[in-house]
Amino acid sequence: MDGTSRQPVVGVVLTSTEPGRKAVSDSTGRVDLAVFPDSAWVRVEHIAYDPLRVRATALRKLGGPLLLTPRITELDAFVFSASRFKEARRDVPEQIDVLARKDIAFDAPQSTGDLLQNSGALFVQKSQMGGGSPVIRGFEASRVLLVVDGVRMNNAIYRAGHLQDIMTVDPNALERIEVISGPASVVYGSDALGGVIHMMTRSAPFADSAGTHLFHGGAFARYSSANNERTVHADVSLGSHKLSSFTSITASDLGDLRQGSQRLSAYPDFGKSPSPWSASTVRTLRL
Repeated sequence: MDGTSRQPVVGVVLTSTEPGRKAVSDSTGRVDLAVFPDSAWVRVEHIAYDPLRVRATALRKLGGPLLLTPRITELDAFVFSASRFKEARRDVPEQIDVLARKDIAFDAPQSTGDLLQNSGALFVQKSQMGGGSPVIRGFEASRVLLVVDGVRMNNAIYRAGHLQDIMTVDPNALERIEVISGPASVVYGSDALGGVIHMMTRSAPFADSAGTHLFHGGAFARYSSANNERTVHADVSLGSHKLSSFTSITASDLGDLRQGSQRLSAYPDFGKSPSPWSASTVRTLRL
């Protein structure tokens, strides 16, 4: 029985040190121990649980079910941006931050710039709702390469100031984002001096057999009172045995982002600029 869920485990193999003695648990987790002599050692094995080694006589005297400890196996994360082919994340010397589809859906960002800023992987310069210039270790614009599915959005001759190209990418159409912090010029060229932001869009799956068609769609509407954001999104995925298509449409309307009305009592005028038309009192001294 599973030691965590207390559910019966099917397919547990019990083998003995004596050849030819073997038993397998059924759908209820029960197993026949008659094939094992009392003096035999029995090995209890299952691919999803830690193995056990007990005597057959101890199994017979067991007052309740035998509890198995689940075996936790961590799969290595894979990245594509470091060398442009799939490799284990632990084998990549560069610092790479990965934003998976579940992270994007959980964050529900208004823009791709907001998604990167909320991740904490880098800083995003933003002075208004339509802006978002990513900064990696002090580098930005022409020194940070933006890539969508292997196609670069900028290059080394772009302006050195703030670059808002990332705002044209719909975050709802992305499958994952890989951020390489540090130079990656060996793979991407001299315009990847500060780092690389590789955005990968979602793709539609193919059907397993001919004559089968796959269809999946999703839609949502969202309103944010902080900046009067109104967003409507819809996507549809179609797939056959040899052809697949994914279409995503998003329409957004953003208002002004206003500061809060509550000020700190210690700094009541923090951030205020004096008006050039404000009245001032002039004092003169007569000698």
